[in-house]
Amino acid sequence: MNANTSKVGAAFLVLNTLWFSRATVNVQYLQSDMISHLVPNGLFYVLPIPTTAFIFTIVAALYFISGLFYLGTFHKYALLIFFLAGSIVDNIQVNFADGGHSRYLQYSLLLHATMALFLQADSKVYLKSLRSLVIAYYFIAGLYKLSVAGLGWGLDDSIFVHAVAVQASTPLKEYILTHMPEFFRIGAYLVFLAEILSPLIFFYRPARWLIVGVLFVFHIGFPIVWGGHGDFVVNCVGLALCLSDEVWLNKISLAYESSRISFIKMITRKRDLNV
Repeated sequence: MNANTSKVGAAFLVLNTLWFSRATVNVQYLQSDMISHLVPNGLFYVLPIPTTAFIFTIVAALYFISGLFYLGTFHKYALLIFFLAGSIVDNIQVNFADGGHSRYLQYSLLLHATMALFLQADSKVYLKSLRSLVIAYYFIAGLYKLSVAGLGWGLDDSIFVHAVAVQASTPLKEYILTHMPEFFRIGAYLVFLAEILSPLIFFYRPARWLIVGVLFVFHIGFPIVWGGHGDFVVNCVGLALCLSDEVWLNKISLAYESSRISFIKMITRKRDLNV
């Protein structure tokens, strides 16, 4: 993993965070009677939480401004401010609204990217630490399923109950339920196995490609088939970054950085000519 890879990965995460912003929290959540019941949640419970709507508005403004500034400059301090402000915003949202476990992975990856930029990482140490974050996320999910239903998770009818009762309806999902329902069982079990075997990402390249591939296809296909799951970008970025030592991914990140610099130079040149 190098600095360019961290910049590009963080850019996608920032875009996704801004698109699915939690900053639209209702001011009623910040009233004194609500604040008294607030217990910070998630990975960032140690961060301060604003106790007035005015302070929250300032934090949310920093959140948006720093995110947009980072996308235009790749400045590491902008990413740091975005990370801190976004963590505070999400602390409130997780406690009082819908939240989501993908948010924890997202902010873990943002923290990782921030540290990589500040420490100018060009080392396998950072790639290993990123893989550890991703593995922990999926392995814990697999352990939960294992504790609930054992090795047979997803092979019973509960997956159909979940498909019908919990998620939004899509034409493709209705077609699969009608004509090839076993697709859901097989798919759920493959994802479960990938989660349980996710520690292999750390050790073996063939297993890494297979596990990352299964999970990547799952996150891409889930919103198409099941509907919802807007945070799938987070998971896809995290999984793709697990392959950061692949030559092709480094070439993509370098090309992205090069095109961004060329675009800035072109804008600057036009501005100078107009002056």
